[in-house]
Amino acid sequence: MRVSTRIRFSLTMIRHSYLCLLVLGAASAFGDEQSILSCAAIADDVERLACYDRLGRRTLQTERQAQTSQSVVPVATTQTPAREAQVQKQFDGTEERAPDENDFGKPLPKVEAPVGQMSSRIVGVAVSPSGQRIMTLANGQIWMENEAGKRAIPMNENVTVSKRLFRYAMRFESGFVIAVRRAD
Repeated sequence: MRVSTRIRFSLTMIRHSYLCLLVLGAASAFGDEQSILSCAAIADDVERLACYDRLGRRTLQTERQAQTSQSVVPVATTQTPAREAQVQKQFDGTEERAPDENDFGKPLPKVEAPVGQMSSRIVGVAVSPSGQRIMTLANGQIWMENEAGKRAIPMNENVTVSKRLFRYAMRFESGFVIAVRRAD
């Protein structure tokens, strides 16, 4: 029984300490230190609590008035990441712009391939001993089929190699796609 009384007393003291610190911090910001001392001097618990409540309400009202009376909003001196990206796109010349009537009917500008793919032309085809075809591209890369196929691979056809989830795919200009891997 004695231990639980000590614990209760300690918790009560901690609560009162936090309450005093909270009220002291708020009041010192607005110059109400004398009011806190006068509240602390009250012996009756209920009256002392009522005094702190009045002080807290007064502090909140003063704080609200200060917030609503501010007519000047501080402006950040640094740009947001989105704005920085927009400025960088303008600088690089990669900023997307709205279509213009003067561009109507003109061929679309060539768009660079995303990082996940590359385009080239087949300049050589060989067959491995297991029947898989090995394609040499104009850029010097050598790619091999994952599985032996039966479809003929045309020479000098443009291809696009793109990264898929767990593999690479080679899309031919004629429309068919095969799974490939780098052989060099």
